[in-house]
Amino acid sequence: MSHIGTNPIGMEAAFRCGMKISVRPAKRDGNPKELFERAIVPEDVTMDGEETVLTLIVKDIYSKGSNQRYTITLTADDLAMILDSADIAEVLKAAE
Repeated sequence: MSHIGTNPIGMEAAFRCGMKISVRPAKRDGNPKELFERAIVPEDVTMDGEETVLTLIVKDIYSKGSNQRYTITLTADDLAMILDSADIAEVLKAAE
């Protein structure tokens, strides 16, 4: 997933377009492959105790027509760090 930084314009655009997941080689330069790009819907998110679980079905990079299920588990501290680094209040003000 690309980093959108704290620029309100970039963040507002990212929220409008939805979540994006791409992949590329870690040890060498390579073209990124887009796996997922859409808004997250309530069915993607579940609460499991004190954790938030995000489950997404994304394109398989090796097999055409195949998909993979990605599960991302975030604690309350993880979510707080994401929200703190994004400065959501500034983003919402800029979007008005």
